[in-house]
Amino acid sequence: MQDIERLFRQLTRTLLALDPARLQQPVTVGELVSRFVPYRTSRRALGVESSEDYELLLLRFASGEGGFANTEPEPVRRRFASEVKSPNPDLSVLREFRDAVFVLQPIPLARVLSGQTEDDAYAPPPRPAPTAPPELVEAVEQMDAESEVIEPLPFDAVRTAAGAAEAVDVTPAAEASPRPVAAAARCSYCGGALPSGRAVHFCPHCGQSQLLGQCPRCKAEVEYGWRHCVSCGTGLSFDA
Repeated sequence: MQDIERLFRQLTRTLLALDPARLQQPVTVGELVSRFVPYRTSRRALGVESSEDYELLLLRFASGEGGFANTEPEPVRRRFASEVKSPNPDLSVLREFRDAVFVLQPIPLARVLSGQTEDDAYAPPPRPAPTAPPELVEAVEQMDAESEVIEPLPFDAVRTAAGAAEAVDVTPAAEASPRPVAAAARCSYCGGALPSGRAVHFCPHCGQSQLLGQCPRCKAEVEYGWRHCVSCGTGLSFDA
């Protein structure tokens, strides 16, 4: 930020705090020096080291440098500009023409009121976001067009599928009840005739379980459907 811009901002803040209407009204050089931006209370904000630096800064501002203010009358402004360009400027012209007035320019005033600095005004515009190459965009669009679109099922089909899922037995194998083995024609324990054409769990005569049979020779337990006893090798016959 330039030193003249700091002076302009300090003056703008002071006028705004006193009366916002003063931003649109002329300000005299005498008011600038003695009331609005005095050296004693403003030198730290302006960044000046001495009263000579302060007066030279005011002289540059009143000459129109930076375009922050328009000083009138014009001959006085030219006198200020001439002293600024001099190798040994006469700073007493500020007191000589203390009744000269200047008006704050609207563009820098609007920039200060919006919080924008002069550096922001001349900053390069932001770079646009990178875009994908046209061939990549075309390839993606083609993939989207060729992808299979899954149509939603109608409500009746969803309801039917849900009913079918409920009808499926999802009981784990370890917890499922054992299915009864088709009974042999006769009980392997007592030899009694067993009912045919149905699954028989127990013998109606002796009450022995028919899920496991008994070898007729060694009396070892055998499972229904075995052809030979695993203990003695005796041939077995189960009639469904």
